[in-house]
Amino acid sequence: MQQVPYILSQLTEDDVGWLLLSGEHRTVPAGTVLIAEGQPTEALYIILSGVICVSNAASDGQQIDRLGAGEILGEVSLADGRPPAATLTAESEVLVFAIPRERLVAKLSLDTGFAARFYRVTTTFLADRLRLMGRLVDIADWSESAAADEEEPPQFLANVHLAAARFELLLHRLQQPAALTLTGNDLTIDDVARVASDPTLVEVSSLAWQRMERARALVQDLAAGPNPIYGVTTGLGALKEVRIAPDQMDQFQQNILLSHAAGVGPEYSSAVVRAIMVTRLNGLARGGAGIQPAVFQLLLALLNAGIHPIVPSRGSVGMSDLTQLAHLALPLIGLGEVEYLGERLPAGEALARAGLQPAHLGAKDALALCSANSASVGHGALVLAASLNLLVCADITAALSLEAFGGNVSLLGESTHSVRPHSGQLAAAERMRLLLAGSSLWGETPARSIQDPLSLRCVTQVHGACQEALSFVRGTVETELNATGDNPLVLPEEGRIISTGNFHSAGVALGFDLVAMALAQVSSLTASRVLRLMDPHASGLPPQLTPHPGLNSGLGMLQKTLVALNAETRFLAAPASLDFMAVAGDVEDHATMATRTVSKAEQIVTNTRRALAIELISASQALDLRHGGRLGVGTQLAFDAVREVVPFMAQDVYLAPAINAADQLLASGQLRAAVGDVLPHAQM
Repeated sequence: MQQVPYILSQLTEDDVGWLLLSGEHRTVPAGTVLIAEGQPTEALYIILSGVICVSNAASDGQQIDRLGAGEILGEVSLADGRPPAATLTAESEVLVFAIPRERLVAKLSLDTGFAARFYRVTTTFLADRLRLMGRLVDIADWSESAAADEEEPPQFLANVHLAAARFELLLHRLQQPAALTLTGNDLTIDDVARVASDPTLVEVSSLAWQRMERARALVQDLAAGPNPIYGVTTGLGALKEVRIAPDQMDQFQQNILLSHAAGVGPEYSSAVVRAIMVTRLNGLARGGAGIQPAVFQLLLALLNAGIHPIVPSRGSVGMSDLTQLAHLALPLIGLGEVEYLGERLPAGEALARAGLQPAHLGAKDALALCSANSASVGHGALVLAASLNLLVCADITAALSLEAFGGNVSLLGESTHSVRPHSGQLAAAERMRLLLAGSSLWGETPARSIQDPLSLRCVTQVHGACQEALSFVRGTVETELNATGDNPLVLPEEGRIISTGNFHSAGVALGFDLVAMALAQVSSLTASRVLRLMDPHASGLPPQLTPHPGLNSGLGMLQKTLVALNAETRFLAAPASLDFMAVAGDVEDHATMATRTVSKAEQIVTNTRRALAIELISASQALDLRHGGRLGVGTQLAFDAVREVVPFMAQDVYLAPAINAADQLLASGQLRAAVGDVLPHAQM
């Protein structure tokens, strides 16, 4: 009996992320006892591959069950605290994902939100499994007879599709092969970021090829029939009632690219273009677009050859990124411009240099390339990855400022947060405690103030809420990365091509408006902390953090740069998803402006990162001025990393290079890497 781990479908993205960071995959040789009857279990296991045999003393050691991929092991002992009632032995070599029991118990104790979700789904899973066992029904056989009686399925089967997708994602994240294989089902923001930044070889699974071939065969069959098919045998938008003659279909598809490539700059960077390309390829690999496999293969070849179309970033209203994707697709027919080996070239010339031939478009090909939200989703994946990294860096800078301010760490106590158990807040508080472990702030000497300014006192509450917001958006983006948003949609199993509204990217647009507002909160806290550090009445430090004020202005001008950045961020944080007008003769009377929500969120990431860079400089300067005191294990590492690129300023210096150096410390991931051992399981 194989069971997809229901638990994965019911936990939040943060919960699943924590499991992935906290566990490890292990190879268990054949004949090895993984769990012994009556002996404490060391971990919770998920079987990734192979077979486990179940036996117990009552059966005289004889096999009573066999468990395969997707089964959870050790959950009963975790739930009731008693030793296991059976022995589990590897029948063959087995690959398992193991989450150490000690680490899991600590998480359950600290994070009551996680604990509530975990225990609920675990007990529901066990109850449903026992009910089926009592009726001698195998989960794999649960189907037609129950459905015919309109019987409710077990609860853990209710979300079987999401559970299966999460299980595939678990396998995918653990394997991390050198090449990325697109399946249409398990692309992550981390994959997109990897392809965008590195020359990663991208391949396609055999099942994806089969799906595309079946879908294409249906397109060719129905395009030759009498029934109208939007965008295949009819015009687009306001011209949807105009029929396209059979001998004009190929020209019509080429015309779609020409007429829709009407964007304006600024142009996307090569990294963003690569992100858009891999996102669209994964969407096409799902089969619902019905593209010619040969056209798909050419787009894949461009990505792997490093031929990057020149794509302007403005032109989409967020109801399929038609404009950007038309520019992306023009090189497939030898038109437009590309960046190749550091040169900007006509597409035809670049294809010739790479030994590639332009494609001949057939029915639906151009629409398959354009009718998707791959620009907003692909670009959004990069922006979200940067946002998640930035939030961890914000914890680090806030902890450094708390040290520099001589702040009150009583706000970080577990009891403070256990009474308001938001998962993000609990996780942020845990990270702050880890960073500040060993700091003299934890000593018996009373803090400088009974209550610090809110920008120091409420870091965990704000950062925690931001973490939960970004986690929600991550779920939306990774669903979109593995979704079919085409219109019309090809359904080979049903033999139909139907019009849909799946191109409506409301979730993406609302999500990145939320990202913008969340990071604006981080920016606001950062600015306030820096201003408090430079105020001698609040910090007890020299004005503007210079040991010789008057002759030296110190870091005072950083305040103005910081306030300017924060003001721009506040302006950009206003929602863009409501700013639309009806187009196409009022046929398209709603829009999302998704690409705009993503691009402004990207600018906020940059602004906030620069604000954090100013905080790093200011907090490090303040620490040197305050003298004495022992830093936490994490804050010491962060301080050392800053001092490697920005020295103490005893007198006025040229400040711009210092800002750039601290900004690069954040952007490159070096700051986060410097404290990596202190935050080994940071959720992001």
